[in-house]
Amino acid sequence: MNAGLGIGGVVSALLVRVADPSSFERLYMIDALSYVGYIAVVVSLPRRTGALTRAEKVEEGPQPGWSTVLRDRTLVRVVLISVVVITFGYAQFEAGFAAYTVDVAGIPAHYLGWAFGANTAAIVLGQLVALRLIKGRRRSRMLAVCAGIWSLSWLVIALSDAVDGWSSVALVVVGLAVFGLGETLWAPLAPAIVNDLAAEELRGRYNALQGMTWTVAMIIGPALAGLLIGNDLAHVWVACTVGGTALAAVLLLRLRRHLTPAQDGLPAPELSLAA
Repeated sequence: MNAGLGIGGVVSALLVRVADPSSFERLYMIDALSYVGYIAVVVSLPRRTGALTRAEKVEEGPQPGWSTVLRDRTLVRVVLISVVVITFGYAQFEAGFAAYTVDVAGIPAHYLGWAFGANTAAIVLGQLVALRLIKGRRRSRMLAVCAGIWSLSWLVIALSDAVDGWSSVALVVVGLAVFGLGETLWAPLAPAIVNDLAAEELRGRYNALQGMTWTVAMIIGPALAGLLIGNDLAHVWVACTVGGTALAAVLLLRLRRHLTPAQDGLPAPELSLAA
């Protein structure tokens, strides 16, 4: 998913010309056709591969539902923190980043392809290293590191408005590459916490609620970026992105006290030591 976001950004930057509205139409047509291929894959998937076996099925009677899910305060806490992280992280990567660098820092749009390329390279090269790095470490702490990295990346990108020429471009490229390093941590860790919180019969609902954080954040984030940058409040946008991700890092560190060692990702041999 992370690589797809970066590659999509590269393709978009190469195809789009701000002065040529038809370039956006071509991009949207390519995007639409890509979903045709995705639909074909989904339709071809084998059915009932995730069904519970007879031995695994829960006892007959009233089944737990959304009320049970929403009473899990730890899950609700994870979901709310995720909304903050994605609103000021991924959502700004999707919307605010391009608006700030082009309209505020004055970087030509086609140069953004280099930044998206650096982001993708950081993800592809850093993923295996990140997987080894997080093994045996607390998930809450590593997610806080992720949010801290994103805060740093937005600060670097914000500085592109303070310089000119190639220095400005370089800051944007480096900033988005740093953002990619944070992405390699978020992708494997956030879903793992949610799945370890869930009982088997509620796993789908737990993941659905966590997945909804993307929908909510992708509505709030671009709207916030458009409101602030469009009204010449780019400095407020910078404060929101840098400060919002930094706040999320603090909240993620505090999440540790609400998780068991196993939910926080400590391997079994270390559970007794952690206690």
